[in-house]
Amino acid sequence: IRKVPDPVGVCLSPCDRAPAVRLLNAFTATGSKGYRSVRATHGVHRGTWLFEVEIKEDTTQIIVDDKFNHVKGHVRVGWAQSQAELQAPVGYDSFGYGIADKTGDKVHQRKLEPLSRPLKVGDVIGCYIHLPALVGEAPPHIYPVPQVVSPEVVTAVAVTTH
Repeated sequence: IRKVPDPVGVCLSPCDRAPAVRLLNAFTATGSKGYRSVRATHGVHRGTWLFEVEIKEDTTQIIVDDKFNHVKGHVRVGWAQSQAELQAPVGYDSFGYGIADKTGDKVHQRKLEPLSRPLKVGDVIGCYIHLPALVGEAPPHIYPVPQVVSPEVVTAVAVTTH
């Protein structure tokens, strides 16, 4: 079977997200029902990967009731497996690792550990992961990101207002 490059590339998945998460475009998500997650369209299962996320201004006011317009939104970004709960933030369970904007802490299994200062609009967050090959597995072929389609580990972004 010949692999055909994906014409769209990696973006936020309109299908692999919590129902309360709205995608404003292929790279921007927002919500107003507490922390919820959305995964990327492509996953990785071995190798070394990095993606970056820029913290933008809160955009929830354009899609929610007036009663929520005064509420500031928050974001967590990180890596999560396909088993991670979409109705919770990345890092909530054992299937993901994230960073919380409010404190700059890293999050895994709901446990916070100091990592950075609180994040603010304009910050760019780099999410790096190294997944070694399994014992006895041949070294991976290097493909452009759009051709990696394994759902083993995928990027996840959780958005909230509270």
